[in-house]
Amino acid sequence: MTLPPKIKQYLNDRGITDAVIEENHLRWNGMQIVIPIFDPEGKFLFNKYRRDPFGPAGLPKYTYEKGANARLYNAHRLKDTYSVIICEGEFDTMILQSRGYNTVTSTGGANTFKDEWLPLFENKEVYVCFDNDEAGMKGAVRLLTKLRAKFVVIPKQEGVKDVTDFLTKTNGSFPILLENAKEYPILSEPIPELKTIKDTEVQIRKYRYFLDTLFTHERFAKNTGQPFEHFEHIRWLILTGIGNLYRHIRKIKKNRYLKNPAKIQRNDGSITNQDVLRAKGVLIETLYSGQLIRSNQRAVGRCPFHKETNSSFTIFLNQNRFFCFGCSAGGDAIDFIAKQDNCNFITAVKKLINK
Repeated sequence: MTLPPKIKQYLNDRGITDAVIEENHLRWNGMQIVIPIFDPEGKFLFNKYRRDPFGPAGLPKYTYEKGANARLYNAHRLKDTYSVIICEGEFDTMILQSRGYNTVTSTGGANTFKDEWLPLFENKEVYVCFDNDEAGMKGAVRLLTKLRAKFVVIPKQEGVKDVTDFLTKTNGSFPILLENAKEYPILSEPIPELKTIKDTEVQIRKYRYFLDTLFTHERFAKNTGQPFEHFEHIRWLILTGIGNLYRHIRKIKKNRYLKNPAKIQRNDGSITNQDVLRAKGVLIETLYSGQLIRSNQRAVGRCPFHKETNSSFTIFLNQNRFFCFGCSAGGDAIDFIAKQDNCNFITAVKKLINK
């Protein structure tokens, strides 16, 4: 059945026009707003239901027909479009569609974007515009690892979580958000096959250079009143990548040592996997000599590896890893001792397990 006047007015107040309501075939089943979902060819798949906005708040906000799985909403509109915005929800796509933009979203939320959808975005200008909460930021950064796109950041303001809030509550300019959107192509670039330590170190330097650039952009954003919270999520992803690369180097070294155990014995004595795990478990904050300021899951102080007046050295307590935003040194407890004492991997492990 057609939407009741009160529900239609609710959608209009959110910025969704009557024309877009009709284009998206929104209907009413007596209790919920019915949102039909179509495949890329325009074939009907199933209905998604939005609870009555004026009904009991305790009910699930969205429900699905039995057997439904995550689909790309508005995928059938991608064929003849060049520029497209990926949003976090169906109503966000509709409010932007009402303003003339081509938009899609996953029916499964911010953390559900299937690889099988990626070919639909080839040779297109893509923007990612998710909510500015923790889940939205993480989902957007994760999506940027899958495809090259520009990150549209919704400014954090009181009562503003998504693009609908931004447009209806603050009367904000979405064209300006698009103009300020940035690409981070390093996130989606495939890592080449790294067979040697030298190749791996080149990739690490590339990531560290990006972190330096990211820090500059973050500082500029803070000083000019622009959104900056998303930089933290991008940084975590790169730091994780650097950590994986250091583990790859240790794996190469370990394989090299295992091929020549006599050399191990002659130089430093042998170590075991258990020794490595024990060494990694030593808390970096106990190895640091100096004052640390703790905040949530971080401890910040002056870097022991280069002279500085600011506090750029950060220990991520929940991961027991460190990174300096001044000199780009980073890693785990083994990396800390290896750099501090200028020694190799095996010697660093032995020093840690003998502490």
